[in-house]
Amino acid sequence: MDSKQNNHKVSTLLSKKRMLVIILAAFLLAAIVGLFFAMQPQRTVANFCQSAKDEKNNFKANTSYDKLLGSFKKLDAVAPEDIHSDTSLIVKGYESIVSDPSKAISSEVGISSSQMRVNNYITKSCPDY
Repeated sequence: MDSKQNNHKVSTLLSKKRMLVIILAAFLLAAIVGLFFAMQPQRTVANFCQSAKDEKNNFKANTSYDKLLGSFKKLDAVAPEDIHSDTSLIVKGYESIVSDPSKAISSEVGISSSQMRVNNYITKSCPDY
């Protein structure tokens, strides 16, 4: 009987340790996921306007497609929901141009409406742009 009791005690102890490890792992995973979401840029008008202001020089004529892509990626990361679909489309268009410059004309035509909406949004929402 002593052997069975010892085996039961060991088994119970191992089960408690496993449960503790599982709980700690779940807690750690939740903390990591929480930090990941907390570190994401916030999609607000203020952040969008600040990003537009920071990238303003790259929105002028004769800016390389690489720089435009980088600037629009920054805008896209903080774009509020009401303009996010346009910034995402612009990013995809510039990615296409950068990967294959022969698509420049068709991609620019494809994103021109989105660029106008983003420009209008900046004019309307970012008074100190």
